[in-house]
Amino acid sequence: YDVRTTLKKEQDSDTYLKLINMNDGFSFMVQEYYFIGEDNSIGRDERNTISINDKYLSKFHARILQDENMYFLEDLKSANGTYLNDEKIIDAIELKSGDIIRLGSLKFLFIQGDSDE
Repeated sequence: YDVRTTLKKEQDSDTYLKLINMNDGFSFMVQEYYFIGEDNSIGRDERNTISINDKYLSKFHARILQDENMYFLEDLKSANGTYLNDEKIIDAIELKSGDIIRLGSLKFLFIQGDSDE
C-alpha cells in the first residue's frame, strides 16, 4: 500500500485533477486532488507522477502534458483505455477545464485555473 503521489503545489499550479467518484469505496489509496505539472504520467507503477494502485489501471496508463497554456491527455496504450467525456481517446487530445477523464475505475474532473502570466 505504498502509494507515492506528488502534490506539486510549489509550482504554483492551479491546474489539477479532482476525483469525482470518491464515494465508490475504493480498496486502494486515492487522493481527492492531484496537481498537474508540465509532464504527468498516471498509472499503477510507482514511477508515475501520479501512482494509484487501481487494478483497472495499466502500469503506465496515460499522461497529461502541458504545452504553453494548453494541456493534452494521451493514452499510453492502456489495456482498458482512457476516456474523455465518455469518449475513448486514440490520439493526444486537448483538455478544457470541466472535462471528465475516466481512467480505470476512477473519474476525475480536470480543472485549469487562471494562469495568466
